[in-house]
Amino acid sequence: MYAAQALQPSLDHQQPLQDLFASFSHRKFLFVRPGGNWGDHLIYLGADYLAKQLGLVYRTVDYGSFSTSSARPEEVIYIHGGGGFSPYTSGDAPKCLRMALQTPGAIVVQGPCTLGDVQCLLPLKNDLENMQAEQLHFFSRERLSREICQKELPSHVRQYLNDDTALYLSGDTLLERVGRVRRRLNLLAIREDVEAVRGNEPLNIWEATVDPARFARSFNHWIRIHASAKSILTNRTHSAICGAILGIPTTMFSNAYHKNRSIWEFSLEKRGVKWLEAQARLPNAAQGDPLLDWIPFKTLRQSWKVNRLAKRLRGIPLS
Repeated sequence: MYAAQALQPSLDHQQPLQDLFASFSHRKFLFVRPGGNWGDHLIYLGADYLAKQLGLVYRTVDYGSFSTSSARPEEVIYIHGGGGFSPYTSGDAPKCLRMALQTPGAIVVQGPCTLGDVQCLLPLKNDLENMQAEQLHFFSRERLSREICQKELPSHVRQYLNDDTALYLSGDTLLERVGRVRRRLNLLAIREDVEAVRGNEPLNIWEATVDPARFARSFNHWIRIHASAKSILTNRTHSAICGAILGIPTTMFSNAYHKNRSIWEFSLEKRGVKWLEAQARLPNAAQGDPLLDWIPFKTLRQSWKVNRLAKRLRGIPLS
């Protein structure tokens, strides 16, 4: 059990979230999920795990429910962290924070997050300076975002630096959800969205390449894909974190902004995750699966069912 300590925003104390939770353990919590992909569910699971370890009483709502209802007066509003404060996302994370700040007398906690740049805080400037909430505790999950917060957030905001909450989890906790999985493939978990940074190398016909955030049908399926790997090469933040938690040799490379590098430097390097600098050596998933090159019709090559079959032939779990 974690002991409550004096809460001083400090770069030296790397896990103040557990102390903050413990200091408010006499109150009920409202956990708000601002949305995201399956990797964000690893964030939620980690915060839930910490809350249960500390014996917190809490309920969970998603963005839609939070936007149409109010927190109860006795509840601490905890907004799950992640990469929601960047130009590459839906913008629901800042909206959740804005609504929380407009709750009179509330204790608001923004979970460990990454800020894309100073522009991401500008829409919240008025809400931050004139908040109706009693307190705001703002957690960054790497140093560059913390530096942005130190420069841009008002002085009354209490600021902290903490690991991504997914890192409270153990490999056993994940495997309890999906069972023991045989490690049989070298996984290339590569983004296919707006945050992607593409390499120049064509895919190898024997490589198991997939974007787990898009391919997985459920959170457990997402975990199972990673647990099937003997090694992981990825620019998905939580694919790298999942690999680290499961003890799988993992190499990470950059996405479209500083997030991956910053989280790697703060949390993942010391956990054995390697960094790949040379982008030219990276495969380009946009070129398509070479296993399907023999199919003459483009529409058939792009068929979801055909691509799932190709993934299955490579050993990637389909469920």
